Amino acid sequence: MRQLLLIILSTLLMVYFANAHSPLTSSVPSTSQTVPAAFDSFQFTFGESAKLVKITIQTEAGAKTELDLSNNSTPQKEHIVKSEPLAPGFYTVYWRALSNDGHPIKGSIPFKVR
Repeated sequence: MRQLLLIILSTLLMVYFANAHSPLTSSVPSTSQTVPAAFDSFQFTFGESAKLVKITIQTEAGAKTELDLSNNSTPQKEHIVKSEPLAPGFYTVYWRALSNDGHPIKGSIPFKVR
């Protein structure tokens, strides 16, 4: 009986900690989306408040640009980050954030500018 209780408690703790992060629930652009020419802002929506700590745009040729996050310094569910207008081509945006519980979360979003 004691072992069963420990297994159940361990499982509940794993579920709690897995859900404690603030996952990205949507973005503009979304994965593999084609956006209009002169695209110049990104939108990130998280399940809970999160603080964006780094956003890097990489071209298909490998050139990287880091975006200014000085206006996104507080944790919130939705972030809009401006960039210079992007020329037509394929890009990947790499993002990193901190969830309210302090855990780092990150991801990448490939997209195309028409």
